[in-house]
Amino acid sequence: SINIEDNYFTLPGKGFYWELNSKIQYLKKIIQHRQKISEVYYHYLKKLSVMPANFKKKDIFNNSFYFYLIQTENSDVIRKKLHEKGLDTGKLFYENCAKISKNSKKKDTKNIDNLINKMIILPTHMRIKKSYAKLLSETILEIIQEIKNEKSKISK
Repeated sequence: SINIEDNYFTLPGKGFYWELNSKIQYLKKIIQHRQKISEVYYHYLKKLSVMPANFKKKDIFNNSFYFYLIQTENSDVIRKKLHEKGLDTGKLFYENCAKISKNSKKKDTKNIDNLINKMIILPTHMRIKKSYAKLLSETILEIIQEIKNEKSKISK
């Protein structure tokens, strides 16, 4: 019969530390990549970025940036135009559940709607290159300018 050592359930296997170390090293690369992509977004979209008021460029390297958030009016129009140009943005927020749930009590949820309607989530994952982040940033700024120009024509 095979005997199980007393420490079998308390000590990790022999390959555990090697695997853990390799995953930590890969995680560090992922975070560094996300920081570099976020740095590009910050360079172009600083005024639209959802950051604390005292945030500085150097602070990018103290965060993991799973995604990069910007806030702007007409975000739905901007996302649609980006999609038409073949540029993807993320959709992380759920719709306002208070509007779709039969069980929720009537509450004022305008802040949630406002948040959902003004946010654009920019990707930072490993497939995003700096050139793509730059193109996406520049295109967002162009679309915002187009929208402003259209509004000024209408108001004249």
